Amino acid sequence: MKKWILPLFCLFQIHLFAQDSTKVRLNPLRNGGIFGSVEYSVLRLDYAPFVLDTLGTMGRISVKNGVSLSAGIFYKKKIANWLIIRPALGASFSTGRLAYDLNKLREVYYDIHPLTANLQLHFMIPAGYLRNRMPEPDVIRGFTPIIGPSVFIPVEQIPTIHPEVKNYDVHLDFGFGYQWENKQMKSHIDMIYSLGLVNLIGVKDDVYTNPVQSLYRDSFSIRYYFH
Repeated sequence: MKKWILPLFCLFQIHLFAQDSTKVRLNPLRNGGIFGSVEYSVLRLDYAPFVLDTLGTMGRISVKNGVSLSAGIFYKKKIANWLIIRPALGASFSTGRLAYDLNKLREVYYDIHPLTANLQLHFMIPAGYLRNRMPEPDVIRGFTPIIGPSVFIPVEQIPTIHPEVKNYDVHLDFGFGYQWENKQMKSHIDMIYSLGLVNLIGVKDDVYTNPVQSLYRDSFSIRYYFH
């Protein structure tokens, strides 16, 4: 009988290890998913009056704000009882543009970063932690505060040389979301205000770039994350 004890014990340990390995492989997949968002982008413009010709005609610059769309993939990881991190990678299509009024005869439009790749890193406090108690093991729901940076890199550059804008943008995202999670599904709806931190205008010496003293892009978005 003793000669069977060691082989049986080894088989039992292998079985347990196989179960644990399966859990390790499957759980990370459950924490990932896709997201989509609808945003309203706002360009913050500050410019100085400029002269168009020898007659002293003054030119004007205005902004045309609009709706933006984005989508991508994300991964969510709980690193402490009070903290969740959520990196995400996506693409955004924006309709924000500058409009140059040239002697009131015509307007010239220039899109500002119309198509970008973006990387987000959000920090969240779990809903159950804010209620000063751990939620039920089978259902988690509630509001979560969110904050973190996001970086935008233009995929499609402006097809003209004017005005010159930087080839990157950095935002600070903050807001709150509503978390819903049970054994069948996970989802998260966020309301985020994204504050632009980078002055997008370049330093080129021309009539289109020089008058613009600062140009920032902000946005308000509703985002849906689905596992």
